[in-house]
Amino acid sequence: MSSSTSVPTTPATPTSPTSAERSSALRHRLDGLLREHAEVKLRVQEYQRRRWLSAGETLELKTLQRLKLHKKDAIAAVETELTALELTFQLD
Repeated sequence: MSSSTSVPTTPATPTSPTSAERSSALRHRLDGLLREHAEVKLRVQEYQRRRWLSAGETLELKTLQRLKLHKKDAIAAVETELTALELTFQLD
């Protein structure tokens, strides 16, 4: 009978990012969202300049308008989180 000895291992605990790292990640995310919002806004404006839209184009315009609003909401959420983090960082 062979016995196997198991060596207890400590589970790896992920380290939480520092405030500076979290702030940097949020700023990076914010930059991406701002860029994406600007791109969607331009596409919406292109459709709005047209005199006539087909049914498919109208649907695409409505989809883009919802996406633009979603990006704007995401930007506001990241800005709120970033502001709260920076306030907390200043208090430390």
